[in-house]
Amino acid sequence: MSKIVFINDTHHGIKNDSPVFRNYMGKFYDDILFPYIEKNDIKTIVHMGDGNDRRRFSNFETLNYFRNKFIKPLEKLNITLHHILGNHDVYFRNSLEVNSMKEIYGYHPNVKIYDKFQDVEIDGFKFAVFPWINEENQIEFEDFLTKSSATIALGHFEIKGFQVLRGVQSEHGIDKDSLNTYEAVYSGHFHQKHDNGHIYYLGTQYDMTFADVNEKKGFHVFDTETKKLEFIENPYKIFHKIIYDEKFDIKSINFGSLKDCYVKIIVKKKPDIKQFDGFMDMIYNVNPAEVSVVEEMDLFINPTEEIDQTQDTVSLICKEIEGIDMTERIPALKKIANDLYNESYDVVGKDDSNDE
Repeated sequence: MSKIVFINDTHHGIKNDSPVFRNYMGKFYDDILFPYIEKNDIKTIVHMGDGNDRRRFSNFETLNYFRNKFIKPLEKLNITLHHILGNHDVYFRNSLEVNSMKEIYGYHPNVKIYDKFQDVEIDGFKFAVFPWINEENQIEFEDFLTKSSATIALGHFEIKGFQVLRGVQSEHGIDKDSLNTYEAVYSGHFHQKHDNGHIYYLGTQYDMTFADVNEKKGFHVFDTETKKLEFIENPYKIFHKIIYDEKFDIKSINFGSLKDCYVKIIVKKKPDIKQFDGFMDMIYNVNPAEVSVVEEMDLFINPTEEIDQTQDTVSLICKEIEGIDMTERIPALKKIANDLYNESYDVVGKDDSNDE
């Protein structure tokens, strides 16, 4: 019997190589991942893509962090790492040949990098491994599916119909039925943990945006004998949302937990401005990494009410939604529009790390 750790989408260097974010990631490695691995005498990690965040360059300070927090513990514990290339690992959109993982640790004796579709034995168990699928290897992917004899697939898949974000399904990628020959499929790429009972998006190990506020984060352990997958939760959170309204109770907030975190205050009502200002002072006094205040907008507009040019962006979007012939879904679409507007604050300051 052997147990293998599955991780994915670590995105080292996210948030423009933020030192605060590096320290947050480091707590996961120092306090959660490697202590678990050492305690349970696990000798194998499979990384399902997107080791670094930026595709086209790396920050030296981030590389130093990567070495100290990830590579050195691998060496110390004599762990073999199997890294399946993701889209953020490769320089070109439609080629896997030039990739950061090969340059960073590709020549390490305990690291194996997968840039080809293949069946491989890992700790005596046969897996099919799938690096990022693109125009260059699409035919190779289709051909490999006819030859693979593995029962479990591991990869960095973009699959139509799965959730890019909660409530937002991917309209691009491969068809889920193309993987039906496998008993189970485990994948990186989409950051929210979800599945359909056959294909499992494992989710990230830690928070990355405000979309992760209510999401469980952590890593997984695969048992090669039982084929069972166990989820090990990471309790550390760096993104926090606070709803402020007339019922707000300041005693409900653990201000100490907000230090070095990203905090978003959603203001529904603030009947006492002085009290609100005092609350904000208490937030800033614990030195959060960043604070944003969002005034919530009323999305439920009377469809008979004429909207003039002075209305906000979300209201205009909602008017367009109401013109769509799908009345029963209008409330849900309005909610999504409001959520997307609020989450757009997360995009400010992002670099070119998104897939292009």
